[in-house]
Amino acid sequence: MTQTNTIYLSNSMDKLAHKFNENRFEEYKTKNIFAPVTVLRSNNLINLWLDNYIVKRNNISANIEYKFLENYILQKINMNKIKILSSLFYTNLITKVILDECSETAIIKEYIKSDSDKIRYKKAFQLAEKISSIFYKYYNNRYEEIILKWKNNENPDSGNKLYTEIYEWQKKVFKLTQNKINEISIKTGITHLIFPEFLHQYITANENNKKELVNDFDESVHMFSTSLLSPLYLNFLNKIDSVHLYIFSPVGNQENSDLMYNWNKPVNDIISLINELGNWKFEELFVSDTHKQTPMNYLKKVICTNKQNLNNKEKQNTDAFTVINAKTKKRQIQSIADIIIDTLINNKDLLLSDFAIFINDVQAYY
Repeated sequence: MTQTNTIYLSNSMDKLAHKFNENRFEEYKTKNIFAPVTVLRSNNLINLWLDNYIVKRNNISANIEYKFLENYILQKINMNKIKILSSLFYTNLITKVILDECSETAIIKEYIKSDSDKIRYKKAFQLAEKISSIFYKYYNNRYEEIILKWKNNENPDSGNKLYTEIYEWQKKVFKLTQNKINEISIKTGITHLIFPEFLHQYITANENNKKELVNDFDESVHMFSTSLLSPLYLNFLNKIDSVHLYIFSPVGNQENSDLMYNWNKPVNDIISLINELGNWKFEELFVSDTHKQTPMNYLKKVICTNKQNLNNKEKQNTDAFTVINAKTKKRQIQSIADIIIDTLINNKDLLLSDFAIFINDVQAYY
């Protein structure tokens, strides 16, 4: 089977949906029309938007099976004698390590100190949540630089005394947590792993056996991503055939300023990683009618205009931006809802469809 992985870039979500529609009908020429098309998603809203687009365009509902990438991988692979630990279980293990074996480490001791056992546990759990998140990021983005060196009892190259100290106590927590996971695996006779560790092991085990990977993932998959994919996931997608990756590039190919370049940085990072991996085709679907009054074009215009006027004191009091100080995500949502309702009351010509909300990570608000 020849690898036909393709990445589609566009500053229009409708263009990406249209391309998916074309690819979907092309697939039905060679496969069972009743078989569902697999779409991997980065958040829970992709399926609602894509279904609505297809219904409006074709007047028919599509047979699409939506999955998160992690769930898709686990369903496809034989998991005999392997158990994936949830992120919550992993956090609880780290909490236990902090309280039982690392409570005298200077930085941890200072953070969790309290006369109340309840408060001490709460602080330890909060710290464990943060540490767990950091470890997942290391697995996804810096496996060889950090995780692999810790496993080999080596230290990452930091060149910075502060980072060296941070890595040292993180390494201690990491190795003690791994020991606890190994103890559980020995007692149960089942290998316990967190998902990114499992995926690294799976890719490594099949590095020289492409046929095995192709057999496990023998169908064409489509993935819509509005956020940065980690090197781990991109490396995995690069190993299998017939992947269609649809990426929203807000700035398009008109990066004529530092601001525009930085805005588009997540997409640029993905492209750089894919270029290193090779075996991908690129197809650009950019819309050139930037004069059109879309929410994205309006936002770009407002940002650029206000950046040019930052040194003009008379124009610094513009109402183009309102900064809301909200302590929680729930309060952020409430504040935005209040603003929208107030605007609708005072502007009778506006509709709800005239508003657009841009969020870096939609999943974080569920």
